[in-house]
Amino acid sequence: MGKIQYNRFLLVKDNFYLNPSNVLDVALNTEYYEPEHVTGFRSKLVYHEKGVKQKLEKY
Repeated sequence: MGKIQYNRFLLVKDNFYLNPSNVLDVALNTEYYEPEHVTGFRSKLVYHEKGVKQKLEKY
């Protein structure tokens, strides 16, 4: 395996979502597809809890 161009990381924040069950419901009930030239599935629906962008920028 060659050198990885980007450092990989995972950030975990407890209690990040105000209502995580809403996020789970959307994830379980949305439609996914697998693009031809990339690895992994993509959702056709984008769901972001209000204020999530600001939280991500803060942490």
